[in-house]
Amino acid sequence: MADALVSIVLERLASVLEQQIRQQVTLVVGVESEVDNLKSTLQSIRAVLGDAEKRQFTEELVKVWLERLKDISYQMDDVVDGWNTALLKLQIGAENPCIPKPKISSCLPSPCVCFKQVLLCCDIGIKIKDIRKQLDAIANEQNQFNFVSSSTIQQPHRRITSSVIDVSQFCGRDADINIIIGKLLGGSCQESSSLYIISIVGMGGIGKTTLAQLAYNHEKVTTYFHERMWVCVSDPFDPMRISRDILEALQKDSCGFHNLEAVQQKIRTLIADKKFLLVLDDVWTENYELWEQVESSLKGGAPGSRILVTTRNENVSTMMGTTYKHPLGELSKEQCWSLFSNIAFYGRSREKVEELENIGRKIADKCRGLPLAAKVLGSLMRLKDNKEDWESILNNEIWQLDVIEKHLSTPLLLNLSGNIFPGELPRNLGKLIHLRFLNLSFNERLKELPETICDLYNLQTLEVIYCEGLRKLPQGMRKLINLRHLELNGSGVSDLPKGIGRLTSLRTLTRFPIGDHFRRDVCKIGELKNLNSLRGGLVISGIANVKDAEEAGEAELKNKKHLHHLELEDFGRLASAASKGVAEALRPHQNLKSLKISYYIGATEFPSWIAASSLAQLKKLEIVYCPQVTSLPPLGELPLLESLRIENMERLKYVGGEFLGSSTTAFPKLKHLCFNDMKKWEKWEVKEEGRSVMPCLHSFTTNKCPKLESLPGRLLQITTLQELNILGSPTLQVRYHAGTGQDWSKISHIQRAPGTCSPIRCGTSQIPPHADTTSSLCPMGLRGQTDKHPLRSQTNPHTGVGDRL
Repeated sequence: MADALVSIVLERLASVLEQQIRQQVTLVVGVESEVDNLKSTLQSIRAVLGDAEKRQFTEELVKVWLERLKDISYQMDDVVDGWNTALLKLQIGAENPCIPKPKISSCLPSPCVCFKQVLLCCDIGIKIKDIRKQLDAIANEQNQFNFVSSSTIQQPHRRITSSVIDVSQFCGRDADINIIIGKLLGGSCQESSSLYIISIVGMGGIGKTTLAQLAYNHEKVTTYFHERMWVCVSDPFDPMRISRDILEALQKDSCGFHNLEAVQQKIRTLIADKKFLLVLDDVWTENYELWEQVESSLKGGAPGSRILVTTRNENVSTMMGTTYKHPLGELSKEQCWSLFSNIAFYGRSREKVEELENIGRKIADKCRGLPLAAKVLGSLMRLKDNKEDWESILNNEIWQLDVIEKHLSTPLLLNLSGNIFPGELPRNLGKLIHLRFLNLSFNERLKELPETICDLYNLQTLEVIYCEGLRKLPQGMRKLINLRHLELNGSGVSDLPKGIGRLTSLRTLTRFPIGDHFRRDVCKIGELKNLNSLRGGLVISGIANVKDAEEAGEAELKNKKHLHHLELEDFGRLASAASKGVAEALRPHQNLKSLKISYYIGATEFPSWIAASSLAQLKKLEIVYCPQVTSLPPLGELPLLESLRIENMERLKYVGGEFLGSSTTAFPKLKHLCFNDMKKWEKWEVKEEGRSVMPCLHSFTTNKCPKLESLPGRLLQITTLQELNILGSPTLQVRYHAGTGQDWSKISHIQRAPGTCSPIRCGTSQIPPHADTTSSLCPMGLRGQTDKHPLRSQTNPHTGVGDRL
């Protein structure tokens, strides 16, 4: 725990110094030398922490020394927050167009620094010097313990785990294990094609690895998955080592490859169309680029594949795109006692157990619900046979574990969701400068956010989901440059304030409504240009407010390589050429997995990038309300397309070979096809012989196509077709009517799908739920298909996400 805390403090110190050097700004005279001394001392202390953490359970003075180190580390972290906040205020003030941008080498007053700011800078300097003195004293004290330095060990220490577990030593956690197994075995072949990741999150020693081991070895799990792999990740996160471990687990043999490309290609081959379970135990990194190198090789498994992650860090589960996050709490007193007593009393006589039980229960209480502490303490007491020894340890307070709430002197999380506020927030909210997470969701009457909220310079997540009364965000949002996640779904926000483009740390931006181009205070589409860290899904609405193709091109969507789901909606009544030009300029990155184009009103043809060469990874496509377009693009050339929905194309009358394209196999992966509300569509022909058409089609729906005369015979002959829905289309309903229709024989062979009603539906105009016509971007699913929001799931706002690690 202390090692991780010190590591984070070191990283933050280096980050703030680097930021100052990059901006040529120094808040405090001599700060570089002071911080260099701090870093040097921390690094020397860190080298012995491994030995210290082991010895704290048997040496009281070592425990006290570690407690002092953690306290001073918390102080340093708070100072860095204050320092970072002061730096950001200075930076934002200097970037005000009304104020010149000076170079500041001290805390002397200048046009850019007010007197209050000067006092804050001096206060930071005093605190840093005081902390350095305390830390020097701690470093000097470590010499008396003769710690073994990790630098003297030839190989770097890395915690190693395996899937092997002694189930007999496990107790409690029945509810947790049932939930995890349910998530591992749940889902179906129709689930999202993205990786399904389950994260177990909790403090060190809480039992995350044990829970993963139990799930991994459960009988139902072992029979459900074709392949299972266990990889201990720990720190550092090395993509090559991790990939090699995965490959060796798959092929049950050592890996003969020595480069990442060869290893990952082999992994893709071995998991192709297989349902696999991969456990990544003890993940620490928040670096998405490192995770992406491993993730890319794991996307070829069969539906139902799962990745189970254990981590101490909430940010890790978010970074990895977790589908379901399971926060792990402490054991109950009885559970902790059971675990402790199973180990401590093993092999003892009944008389001895009765003699020591009362003392043992009091010692077990000091484990504070941590399974690892119960195991370590139980192992130690197993060696002590005298009642006096047990009482001595109990009274010594050696095992008094740190009270977490004191990895909380300042709030890091603030959950204010659920109709708490009648209309507005308290104005002093901006004083909570350490705040990282603010959830204001489901406050339906909330009208506005105070401008003071923009003083939360360290804020990383802001959620205003389903705040229907909220119409706009504060104008100062551009100051929140550490913001990573901005959740707007279901809110009444109709445009974004100018300056959102400065928030280059943004990873989640669920909606980007484009403001009227005549207004100067709202965000224009060009502010998307620098938001290249966006990932998951994005809905861009109000495209009618884009002036022309040149302005649309400023968004540079083609550079958003982590953006996998995109909706482009409301092109308004732009002239045909203008609408087409704007659409052309909104070309997305070729990594896109799903796309929805809706209310593409003025144009008569689709942008040229809706083609195999530009959307080679696309799996889902929805085209909704394009009233002027008269023909379909060659969508049959899209190599991975699995789901296609086309709706409300009012002028479309004929579909022919242009729809299939020129590839040898048209729609090679398509499983679900739906045409809806095509009032003028009369004819659909598939004339080409000698090539395959939709060989994987599973379900097909036509709804409200009153003039369509018939369906292509080749389409109805597809052997994989299990579900045919002909709804609101009178001519087709008569033609394919059971028993009496002239073409009934062409569809009568379609077999009943197991567990469903009849595979053929005629008559009603209601699209069945299994027609796969739902939007690819549901309001709560933009970070992936989440059962729970990664940062909101079952979280206690006072203890759940508050840990400093």
